[in-house]
Amino acid sequence: MSTEIERVQPIPGAQVVDFDYEAAEDALAIATRRLPTVTGDVLSERVTAAEAVTDEWRGHFREEFDTAETNLRSRFSTMVSYGGPWIGADIRAAATKANERQREYNQARQDELDAEEAAEQEPATTG
Repeated sequence: MSTEIERVQPIPGAQVVDFDYEAAEDALAIATRRLPTVTGDVLSERVTAAEAVTDEWRGHFREEFDTAETNLRSRFSTMVSYGGPWIGADIRAAATKANERQREYNQARQDELDAEEAAEQEPATTG
């Protein structure tokens, strides 16, 4: 999956949309590549370590440990899922909206330029 985001460039004199494309591309790269891998690796290492520590361990503190470990695994799993296609889709949707807004700004500026040019083309009238 590409982490490049389309950028609609402003025409000269047009208002410029306030959207940080570089930050969006960086976030998209993290969301689609690094976060699931890094978090998944950490989670699998913790599972292995927890199993080694808890082998034949009994008692009250074991129950507390199991509860804490279950909560942590759940949170890690949630982070991995957020790092998947959902957040990437949200970032791309935001960029699409920014591009649509830039197209509107560009069109508004082009309309201004066209009106100015039409006004210059009209013959002057004297009164």
